[in-house]
Amino acid sequence: MADSEAVTINDGRWAAMLRSLAALADRTPDTSTADMCDQLGRCVQSGWSAESVGVWQRTDTEAPSELRAVAGAADDLVRAGDVAQREAIITRGLSDDAISLQPSPLARDRQLLVIPIVIHNQPAVVLAHLSRSLAPTEKMSLLLGAKVLRRQFSARSATVAAGDKHQAADIASLLKLYESLDWNTTTFNVVNEARELLQCDRVTLLCKRGSTFRVNGVSGQVQFEPRANVIKRLELLTTRVMAWGETFHVPTRETLPPQIDEPLQAYLDESPTRVMEIVPLLTQQGDQVTESRSHQQPWAALVIEGFRAPELIASSAQIQGLCEAAAVALQHADEYRHIFLRPLWKGLGNIALASRYRTMRRLVSLIVMVSLAALTFYPATYQVAARGAIEPQLQRVVYAPSGGVTSDVMVSHGDRVSQGDVLLQLENAELSARITEILGQIQIANQQISSVRSLRLGRETRDASAELGRMAGEEQRLERQLVSLQTQLELLRDQERELTVRSPIDGVVVTWDVERQLGTRPIERGQRLVTVADVAGPWQLRLRVADKHAGAIRQARQRQLADAKAQGQLAVAFVLGTDPRRIHRGQVSSISDAAQPNETRDTELQVTAAIDDPTLRTAAHVSAEVRATIACGQAPLGYVWFHEIVDYVYSRIILAFPHWDA
Repeated sequence: MADSEAVTINDGRWAAMLRSLAALADRTPDTSTADMCDQLGRCVQSGWSAESVGVWQRTDTEAPSELRAVAGAADDLVRAGDVAQREAIITRGLSDDAISLQPSPLARDRQLLVIPIVIHNQPAVVLAHLSRSLAPTEKMSLLLGAKVLRRQFSARSATVAAGDKHQAADIASLLKLYESLDWNTTTFNVVNEARELLQCDRVTLLCKRGSTFRVNGVSGQVQFEPRANVIKRLELLTTRVMAWGETFHVPTRETLPPQIDEPLQAYLDESPTRVMEIVPLLTQQGDQVTESRSHQQPWAALVIEGFRAPELIASSAQIQGLCEAAAVALQHADEYRHIFLRPLWKGLGNIALASRYRTMRRLVSLIVMVSLAALTFYPATYQVAARGAIEPQLQRVVYAPSGGVTSDVMVSHGDRVSQGDVLLQLENAELSARITEILGQIQIANQQISSVRSLRLGRETRDASAELGRMAGEEQRLERQLVSLQTQLELLRDQERELTVRSPIDGVVVTWDVERQLGTRPIERGQRLVTVADVAGPWQLRLRVADKHAGAIRQARQRQLADAKAQGQLAVAFVLGTDPRRIHRGQVSSISDAAQPNETRDTELQVTAAIDDPTLRTAAHVSAEVRATIACGQAPLGYVWFHEIVDYVYSRIILAFPHWDA
């Protein structure tokens, strides 16, 4: 039998054989023993690709040891003619009432499958010869098929009805053959095989996650919706029940506490369930429970449900045996999937397997040694990442000299202006009123001076010395008052002239939508009004570097300043956010002495870099975002690649241990 013909659970012939066996079992009362055995032999031979199949049964004569071949004339045991050996195998099969898969007495490379069954209330034995040794997966499929075959033809016979404990042990032994290391495969097999072996309508597996139980598999479904109401209510019910740690049966005559009765009624409203058992799965050590059940918390639960019958067909012993076997399978799969770095160990194992050849082993060793040497000794440029903006070196921000209201905006975004050009006009009503008031006071003072001077001249003609002295003093006081008023007027005029905002440099207005932002709006003293930049001149980068990289930049700068042969400054490579495909170059021109917090309260170092690339004047715009790297000298390749890990180890792990100088 070729590998492609191996009997597997998903094989089409397997499903066809199950249907044929069910049909034969239903026709048992209306079919003769000879026809029944003949059809059974052909069905088994076709479904398993057996070389020969024989069905043996005791005769109805008084001699209890006499046997006859009911079907399967091509049986190899018949052709071999070894009557004693043949009768020993058949008699042992009838007396033990146990399925066995053993080496064939005819040849070492063949297998003999012995299946005791009952036909018309008479015991019989099916002998199937398989042409070669079987793989473990093939043995599992054959034994499962044998179990189903015996159950189909022994349901109505008391001669094959073993005790519940013995039958549960058989089911547990069968399920242990399906212990898979893949978690998804194991959960799928557990719920689906449990439904078939327990003859129920649905089996659901729930595993503990934190303090709650979550559905991991539902029989008959490859995938399920975890947010469905029926799933959520079953999870809540199982979580409440598993707090007890005991098997829970529905229906029950006991009065249930509200914390269980309420989720139970809610679940029954969503599900057609008539009978249900929730069985806890405990940690297993081989075939034994590691601790006493009374002291162990369940880590999973199996929910067994029936939709039609008022009671489950399977007995408590059957259910308990199956659950213990399922716990072993699930525990092994869970331990396997939680192996630390399992894909890495698996890959290393494959490499070790491939390295059995001397050439491969030497090649792998050479690659590892060269890689370690390169990481340790090969120098590479250590670069620090930075972000920032590009802007002209010469730009000025114009601030409001005093408060007021914008009366006229003379420029707009992109206008070219010269030094001294009017940008906008402000008005200050309070200042205008003050100037008017001072002008009035000056006019009054002039009138008073003229009046006093006229009176004094008239008195001089009549020679009134005392009165002339008083008038001269009054005239001097008024003149001093006039000088003070004129000084105040000059100061106010200066403030009035400042309301005319002018450009401090030659350049371009880079403030967006000046008219909308400043037109007819109140302005506070010191408020930012307009930015003028000399876009035709040299440009620069204003970069922000994380404070953790400040030491590397400062050390590189000091090394370069100390090296007399060093040319220029630290190199900077950057790309524009508007054109990330082109890399531009520059040099660090200045580094701030202190770090400053940013918007997220992370401290950053301010770095300025000079650039001399004429193409940037057309490709970039003012304050365009840039991403840059600053070359900080040479370092081993391993540190350049993994410096984040090295710095983390030093700052978080090594620093955790106290160090004191002796």
